[in-house]
Amino acid sequence: RFLLKFGEVANYLGYNAMVDFFPTMTVRPNPQCEDIWCQKQQREYRAKKAAEPEPEKEEVKEEGVVHEDNEWDICLVAETTPEEAAGSVSAPMTNLAKGITVAYERLAPVAEEAGSNTVDTEGISLDDLMAQMKAL
Repeated sequence: RFLLKFGEVANYLGYNAMVDFFPTMTVRPNPQCEDIWCQKQQREYRAKKAAEPEPEKEEVKEEGVVHEDNEWDICLVAETTPEEAAGSVSAPMTNLAKGITVAYERLAPVAEEAGSNTVDTEGISLDDLMAQMKAL
């Protein structure tokens, strides 16, 4: 598509057979990834992209289709305005393409209390604890 200079390159192409629909979107890495190698690769990719020059965009001149006669007065109109489309999104993942849904939402990390899993052993020696265990 780059060589022929037409269309768009699809990074993700899905298919929903129930509605005969092909959703497309750009798949990005997970910024909350816990894997150190994944985080390193993301940093390297961001640095590489920042060093690359911006590709030059060719100005596309859109020519409207002109029909000599429109005997039924048919005209094309948008189904929603951009304001309606922007205001209707309430899901946490707003960057998904139309027709794509998530199976589950990621839970917020739970902060553990500092002293909830520790035992206070000050003043008691290991020998005393061993004696208590033998007495049980």
